[in-house]
Amino acid sequence: MKPVQPPPHLGPPDRRGWSRFVELSTRRPLAVPRHASASSRRPAAAPSSAFHPAAHALSHHDILSLLEPFVRRGRQVDLGASDRLHRRLVFKCQQHDAPAPDLPALGETLELLSPRPGRFRLVRVLADGHGLCARLQADGARPEDLLDRIDAVPIERQWHAEPGFVAAQSHRVDSAPGSPLLLTAAEVRLEVLTLKMDVPETPGVPARIELDSACTRSLPEDLLAVLGWSWSALQRGPGGFIGCLRLHGGRALRSSDAEGKLLATARHLARTLAEPPRAFHRRLYLARWGVALRRAIPLGVGGSLVTLAAAAEPLNLALHSPPAVLLVGAPLALLVMYFLRGAAPRIELPGLPRDDQPASW
Repeated sequence: MKPVQPPPHLGPPDRRGWSRFVELSTRRPLAVPRHASASSRRPAAAPSSAFHPAAHALSHHDILSLLEPFVRRGRQVDLGASDRLHRRLVFKCQQHDAPAPDLPALGETLELLSPRPGRFRLVRVLADGHGLCARLQADGARPEDLLDRIDAVPIERQWHAEPGFVAAQSHRVDSAPGSPLLLTAAEVRLEVLTLKMDVPETPGVPARIELDSACTRSLPEDLLAVLGWSWSALQRGPGGFIGCLRLHGGRALRSSDAEGKLLATARHLARTLAEPPRAFHRRLYLARWGVALRRAIPLGVGGSLVTLAAAAEPLNLALHSPPAVLLVGAPLALLVMYFLRGAAPRIELPGLPRDDQPASW
């Protein structure tokens, strides 16, 4: 047989090229010296024009243009605490007198953030030096307008002090003129524990309550549920107890409802924790039994569904007759209504309230 010849247009194989390919394939890569800097190993950065304008750091010209309305009102920027790369300016702390006789002096700090050119967020942080702080946030297109809205809210509006507790409330103010403050979070300091509450903006989503306590083993699960149907039973969390608070209404009514229920919760905790644990059981004996019955509703509805489904067959009811629909549909409707309360029901067998509380919290 004749040897197969390569096509004329390919030509004879290049032995020297093949040898060069084998040599390059078997060659070891050059080792990077250990003392070489990390920047020498990184790929070359793309030119600045390839980045989105929002990623640019604040220039000196940008900082001077942003500071003009703040300087006119006596605000001084803290360049050491600011971050030009992340477009964040921090102003020096200003001291204010105590908003109430039972409160200490407050320190005010302003933070101006610009996530992208033409969009700004101004945050005022009021701290008492003992761990409590209240935030006020405003978003808009002009820093001067944001400063007007922030200064229009007195510091007394975000702090509340009563015998036994101090509450610091965080709000957000909309850009529309005359818009009410919207509660976003709150923190209450009591003698033996701290209460934290987060208020989601989504209507229908309950607020989250956290009780950070050093004596977590002595808090009953129905400590807050005795206040009403809006308060859920407490569950053990990583550092204390967690509960839910159902809120009503739209954005403005929801925020007002959250503030009212926050103060009601703080007053209840201050009074309850100031008394012996057995006084809580004696004073709220009927309310504790009501909580136990309320927590048993999902289990009772589930049991009634099974019982009625088993009783429907011996009665020989027609499938679509009104008695059959009522017999099967009523418990299911009750369960759906319980789901619509805002928090998912827990199918459990709650414990009965008993007077076996410890001597102290």
